[in-house]
Amino acid sequence: MKTLIWVVAIFGGLTVVSVVLIGISKNQRSQLRAQRSNETAAANDARIDRCEAWIGMTERELIQSWGEPERRNTTSTARGDRFQLVYEFKWQYGTDAKTGKTDYSSGKYVNSSFQSLPRCAKDSLPRNAYVYTEGGVVHSIQRRE
Repeated sequence: MKTLIWVVAIFGGLTVVSVVLIGISKNQRSQLRAQRSNETAAANDARIDRCEAWIGMTERELIQSWGEPERRNTTSTARGDRFQLVYEFKWQYGTDAKTGKTDYSSGKYVNSSFQSLPRCAKDSLPRNAYVYTEGGVVHSIQRRE
C-alpha cells in the first residue's frame, strides 16, 4: 500500500510544500526523483528563456539567463567563498536600415560588456542588479530599477 503525505511549512512568508511517499520501493522513489528533476529542469529552462533570475538557481543558470557579470566581487569566510555578481543592463534601441536613424520601436538589452541579450523583452531586466552566490547557488538578489 502506498501512502502519500503532503507536508506544508511556512518560513517567513515563504510556503514550502513537500510530498512524501511512504510504502514504495527504492526504485520507484528514484524514478519519481528523476521525473521531478526533469520537470524542474524544463521549468528552469523556460525561466532562463524569459531572462529571469531567482533564489536557488545555479550560477551557471544565471549566466545563461543574464550573461557574464560586469564584476565579480569575492568575500572569503571560514565557511568558504561568497561571490557578488554585479550586472548593469542598458536598453539599446535599434537603427532603421534605410535611414540610419534610431528606431524606437525595436531594440535589445545589452549588458555592460555589450553582450547582446536579444531574447529579453524590454523592461524585463533591472537597470542594475547585485546577485549573491555561495557554493554556486544564488541566495540573494538585489535589484535597482
